[in-house]
Amino acid sequence: MKIKYKFPALILYVNKVQKGKGYVVRGKCMGFIIIIGKSYMRDKGLLAHELTHAKQFLYHGFLIHSILTGLFRKYRLWAEATAYAEQWQVDKIETQKEDFIDRLWLFYKLHYSREYIKKYFLQKLET
Repeated sequence: MKIKYKFPALILYVNKVQKGKGYVVRGKCMGFIIIIGKSYMRDKGLLAHELTHAKQFLYHGFLIHSILTGLFRKYRLWAEATAYAEQWQVDKIETQKEDFIDRLWLFYKLHYSREYIKKYFLQKLET
């Protein structure tokens, strides 16, 4: 395991993050601890995504952010779309947009249509 610090989080690079339900989990944020798979150590976009979540925890407070994320799908959409927008701003790979939209639609229990999520995400990229 390799450990780094970048405000506001401690970053742990591990052999395997976790097994997702039908998708690869590259990284995750738990408060001020970020866990990233070693094979993604150089992925600056992924790090920006997870650091965005750490900043959300810092700004809203760990307990409040956790409650809002768990209970309110609109907040969860905002939090994840913001993180994916930050990731896209670093990588600027056009094909990632559809991948991020699919991930938002499929893996975050948002219960919004894919079209709604796409419109929301693309608006987020413009701000």
